[in-house]
Amino acid sequence: MAFQSSSLLTIGKVAGAFAAFLIGPGFATGQEVMQFFASEGLRSIWGAALFLVVCSYVSISLLLAGQAHGFKNLEEVFRYYTGPLVGRLYTWYTMVLIFSVYAVMLAAAGADVHESYGLPVFIGSGLMALAVLAALFFGLRTLTAVIGWAGPVLVVLLIGIAIAAIVGSASGTEAGDVAAESLDSLRASSAWWLSALLYTGVQLTALFSFLPSVGATIEHRREAIIAGFVGPALVFLVLLVLILALVANLTTVTGKMIPTLHLAESVHPLLAPVFALILLAGILTTCAPLVWVLLARFTADAGRRYRALAVALTAIGYIGSLTLPFDRLLNLIYPTIGWSGMILLGFMLVRQIRNRSLV
Repeated sequence: MAFQSSSLLTIGKVAGAFAAFLIGPGFATGQEVMQFFASEGLRSIWGAALFLVVCSYVSISLLLAGQAHGFKNLEEVFRYYTGPLVGRLYTWYTMVLIFSVYAVMLAAAGADVHESYGLPVFIGSGLMALAVLAALFFGLRTLTAVIGWAGPVLVVLLIGIAIAAIVGSASGTEAGDVAAESLDSLRASSAWWLSALLYTGVQLTALFSFLPSVGATIEHRREAIIAGFVGPALVFLVLLVLILALVANLTTVTGKMIPTLHLAESVHPLLAPVFALILLAGILTTCAPLVWVLLARFTADAGRRYRALAVALTAIGYIGSLTLPFDRLLNLIYPTIGWSGMILLGFMLVRQIRNRSLV
């Protein structure tokens, strides 16, 4: 049966939003892709394929569940899959995860500024924290109006840099694959397949907050199923290109805080500072909404309590971002998030087995 133009438009919108949601500045630094995939060499391609399979399954399930039940908020989704008590615990745990990711993003900003412009890490992280605070005080709409372009431009630039780095690599992916065995790289786990599962787990909490509400807006089951596969497939393609670029340049990017920055420099020296600046804009457009979600959980308006809490969260996040270098902070926090996501996946599987349905 042929698709109507409205169905194709729905699938395209959902898949595009999905890809934009997952391919953020953390992905664009290249550090999480290094630790979860590229550090394993060409075996990481199998890891990316495993991510595609599991992520597609989760995405289709969440879209169909949202379509069937019309969940109003994240806690309802958690309660549906895990029960009232665990669901409430996961809701509050999500707040902790959001704050942890915020600290990691501030660390990424500090590393970006240090490797690009030579300034100390604490200055880069501090400037980003102040920028986030300003966005929270003056409104997220203003931020979106000013630098809302950063996300799409960052993704397009990242793909272009990765492709150019693959083509221009002096050693190639085979040499990088051999070097992976001897290089002392930070890894998310000791096995490529476990790293791939943990990376899926990292994305799981975000998908639980995003996809059910999207599924509630989709009219036809077939559209939800196709969109649930196309979205992860788009992420998989970008992930695959970046993996190949990092493996082809593994000896030069290993140990770097922002691997993609060094890929950009290998393409053209003038490209690196431009990429670094757009990456900072992307981090800002990610960090400010993260803190706003936390603020909205505890205060209903933008009054004195809102401002005091915004200052407190920004200060604590800034201090947290300086506890470890960016790569080690990510290595500590993201696999932990991955394990919690895999537990959540277990609850989903049990629910579906009992229901004998993806819903």
